[in-house]
Amino acid sequence: MSYWYLAINNKSEGPLTADEIINRIRAAQVNPQTLAYTQGMSDWTPLGQIPQFHSLFKDESMAPPPVWGRRLHLAKAGRRRDGFYSRRRNDCWKRAGEGRNP
Repeated sequence: MSYWYLAINNKSEGPLTADEIINRIRAAQVNPQTLAYTQGMSDWTPLGQIPQFHSLFKDESMAPPPVWGRRLHLAKAGRRRDGFYSRRRNDCWKRAGEGRNP
């Protein structure tokens, strides 16, 4: 069994087992940038770069885009709820259904 050390607030914490580190990751007590060290490593390494722990961190780039409701639909149409179009072309406001701007 290997023991790990974590650098938290510029202090070394440990020895910790891999299970204890996993519990800290799940409890959001450490992040991917938290430095870790175990015997055989040449230097302190961020937890997010250690294969054993990398997959436990949620990858924000893999998260789905936010779910939008009616506001996005209106924005795509260029119309606000009050019936005015958003400011887009020629910096003018016009009410829905009005003719073109001169």
